[in-house]
Amino acid sequence: MRALLAAAFCLAAFPAVAASPDAWAAHEAEVAKTCAKASGLAKARTLKSVDFELHSVTRVAGQIASGRMKGTRETMLCLFVKKTRKATVSPVPPDAGW
Repeated sequence: MRALLAAAFCLAAFPAVAASPDAWAAHEAEVAKTCAKASGLAKARTLKSVDFELHSVTRVAGQIASGRMKGTRETMLCLFVKKTRKATVSPVPPDAGW
């Protein structure tokens, strides 16, 4: 039991390892680019993403690029899957409050 506790204390003494700020910035840029492209919106811009273990989620805002609604402002929610590096977007209802 003492050996187990000693091992646990030794492991707890090591600092946590995290990604560098440059790696986070590169990930954020990839999410923004992929989500903007997946949205199909003109003048698409994204907010800072929220990261989870397997996914990142961000909001994309822009203008509808074609059709009879061309130029209308649209907001979409984007789910970026880290493993596949692909994004899926879904429109946000106008009454959602964002």
